[in-house]
Amino acid sequence: MASNKTGMRKAKASSGQGLGSALLSIVAVGFTLGAALIGAAVALGEAIEGIQADEREKLEERRAADREEVRRISAAESGTDYDIGE
Repeated sequence: MASNKTGMRKAKASSGQGLGSALLSIVAVGFTLGAALIGAAVALGEAIEGIQADEREKLEERRAADREEVRRISAAESGTDYDIGE
């Protein structure tokens, strides 16, 4: 006969309720974290889009200023610029 070194007299029958509630809580936590990650990704995407729009606007302003500068220099070199008092 085998000896009982664990001190357990009888093995309890486990019920499926504990496992079911644990599984349900795991699914709920996963769903909640998934929704939070999606929300964070959307917010990050919108922030990046805003930054890119600002950079694009600054680039367009810089291009317009450069075009004006090129026009002014070209006009001054050809002698048709009346804005420069030389």
